[in-house]
Amino acid sequence: MGAGLGMITQGVGLGLEIYGGIEGSRIAKQKAEAEMQQAAVEKQLNNVKRAAMETQNRRSQMEQVRRGQVARSMALETGAAQGAQFGSAEGGAAGSIGGQIGSNILGMSQSLQFGEKAFDLQDQISDIKMTEAKLGGQAAMYQGISSIGGGLMSMGGSKSFGG
Repeated sequence: MGAGLGMITQGVGLGLEIYGGIEGSRIAKQKAEAEMQQAAVEKQLNNVKRAAMETQNRRSQMEQVRRGQVARSMALETGAAQGAQFGSAEGGAAGSIGGQIGSNILGMSQSLQFGEKAFDLQDQISDIKMTEAKLGGQAAMYQGISSIGGGLMSMGGSKSFGG
């Protein structure tokens, strides 16, 4: 009777080990899928932030051009009012205004390039997170298989079960 009870106990233990391995693998796979979804959403958020940055940069550049046009117009009007429309001071003022506008737009373009690079790096991080999640799910599946195999091996090597 003792050997029969031992076989039943081992059979139940093996069944629980197999069930635990299968369920653990299933849950780990679900976790990996959730992590992949999270990384995909982070990537989408990154794209939205990038679009907002690019739009703001375009608006700022257009504002600089508009301000330059207003300043140039005011300089011409002031020069004409003072009777200097044919002098070199008016041309120098217009050139200085144009140079400042160009410098401002260059600074904005450089900031945009830095922002673009930062977003590219964030996209790479999201891709790596997705790969890690996928690999974590695969590892969990194989750990579950290994657990099942270990249970079968321990059951097969038992002296009281079949031996």
